[in-house]
Parts: sequence; structure tokens; C-alpha cells
Amino acid sequence: MTRTHFFAALRLFFLVCLSSSITEIPAIEPTEGSTWSQFRGENSSGSVATCDVPLPWTSSDVAWEVKLPGVGNCSPVFYGNKVFLMSADRDTAERYLLAFNLKTGEKLWQKNIASKPYRLHARSSYASGSPCVNDKAVYFAWATPERVSLVAFSHDGEELWGGEKDLGAYVSQHGFGASPVLFGKTLVLFNSQQAEELPPGAQPGLSRVMAFNSETGEMIWETPRTTTRACYGIPTLFKDESGTDALLFANTGDGMFALALETGKPLWNSKVFGKRCVSCPIVVGDLAIGTEGSGGGGNILFGVSLTGAHETKFKVDRSAPYVP
Repeated sequence: MTRTHFFAALRLFFLVCLSSSITEIPAIEPTEGSTWSQFRGENSSGSVATCDVPLPWTSSDVAWEVKLPGVGNCSPVFYGNKVFLMSADRDTAERYLLAFNLKTGEKLWQKNIASKPYRLHARSSYASGSPCVNDKAVYFAWATPERVSLVAFSHDGEELWGGEKDLGAYVSQHGFGASPVLFGKTLVLFNSQQAEELPPGAQPGLSRVMAFNSETGEMIWETPRTTTRACYGIPTLFKDESGTDALLFANTGDGMFALALETGKPLWNSKVFGKRCVSCPIVVGDLAIGTEGSGGGGNILFGVSLTGAHETKFKVDRSAPYVP
């Protein structure tokens, strides 16, 4: 089985985990060095070159299945022969950090994280952020109103960094759904929070992009962002016209914006959005593509130039995605 075919099989795995507490995976043969390291795969593109896995698959295509504790909206990630994911108890909010053998379905380890219930959107969960993984560790993030937590474990389940990092309070009427992502040794978390449509007396949150040394947990940089509505997309790496390695983000308050990967310095932004951004922005040629929307509709897809004045090149306001 080729590396591309392995990725394609994992996409099927992701679809099942999003819709059920039963994990199924088609019969595949893991290959050394294979990886699907983060939410939406390599550089958040959500794509593979080819796919010859049968869609839909049948019972004869499934190599194994395992019932997961709790529920969750996170996507699994894998490195080599190990799969990592998070779920949570719907009633108690206890979180389960899980590792499985990708070839056999054997549970390798489970970490139970005690918590307490708090307000969520009806379609959300206490495990909506996806982990990310590299050759050394797997990284998880979750939140309660009191704190955003970021933690690293070895592939064998040993807690790293000397324990869980407390990144401060979290404010959102929908719940936490941020996913950490890796760019080399830099671990990035888009900690987007809420300031609008809060209950009377509630204090607004503090939105920022945070970058850490993935090996030590030390913060490298932190860049404040405009706090309006909690947004949930992860960044995409691209080369800015200045030649800088840059991260592309989308949120309501700043619009489409770019930060320097090494320093977190804001490079530019284009305030094209007025509604919540849930999807992940992508780069297509010389365009940044991102969407906004709401539960009441009015969803729009924007194409913004990555060069010059970063003007809007087009927008699509029919059948655009909100929560894709």
C-alpha cells in the first residue's frame, strides 16, 4: 500500500469517528513513516492525491472496529502504526485521550481527564478539538470556562513538559474547538474567543495566536487578535510575497490575516468578514480562500489576493459553507 493510499483509508476512518462512538477502519497495511499529523492533514489541505478505497465500504472491507468511551467531534491523527484521538463523557465532561494500534485496533493507552459540564452548542462536544502528532509526541488541547489546557504525551503515553499548560480562561457560547497544529518544531494554537452575544454580566474573552516549542512547551510568541466571535479554523502555511514563511488565518474581527511563522508578527490583514469563521482558510495559487456564516444563513466564500493591497477578487454568496 502506498503512502497516498494509506492517507485515503484514514479519511474513511475520520468520517466514521465523527459520526459514531464505534470506530471502524478499512483493512489497510500501515507503512513505516506514514502520517496524518493534524486536523485536515498535511498543511490543513484536507486532500490526498488519489483515492482507490471503496466508497462506501462494506463489512468485508473493515479490518477492525472498537467502541470508544464517550463522544467527540475531533478527528483522529496517526503516526506510523499508532492512532490518537480524544473523546469525552457527554454528562460529566470527563475527557479521554486515547491511543490505538492502527493495524489491529488494540488500545495502547488511555488518559482520563476529570472535568465538569458547562454550556455547549447542541452539536458540539467536550472533545471537539483534534490532536496533532509528530515523531516525538502527540499534542491535545481542550478548555473549560476557567482554563484552556495544552498537553503533550509521548507516543507511549508518558506526559511531557512537566505537565499540562494552563493558558487562561476561555469564553464562548458554543464551546471549545481549537486544534493545535505543527510547523516543524513550532506548535501553534489559535485561541479564538468571544466578546459578542454574551450573557448579561459575562466578561469578553481574550483572543490570541500562541506558538510553543513543541519539545519543551516553552512559549515562543503570542499575538493578540481582535475578539468578536469565537472562530475555529486552523492556519495554513504559505510563502508571503515578502519571502517570509507565513501562517494564513481567518476570523471575524481581523478578516483574512497573515502572521510570520518565526515571530508571530502581523504581516497583513483584509477585513472581509462580518460573521463567524468556522472553516479553515486555504491557499490556491495567489488567492486566500475563506468563508463566513451563521446559523441563520448568509454564508459567503471570499477569494482575497495574497499580494499587493490584498483586495477581494471574488465572493460567492450561494451555497457557501458555514460549518463544512
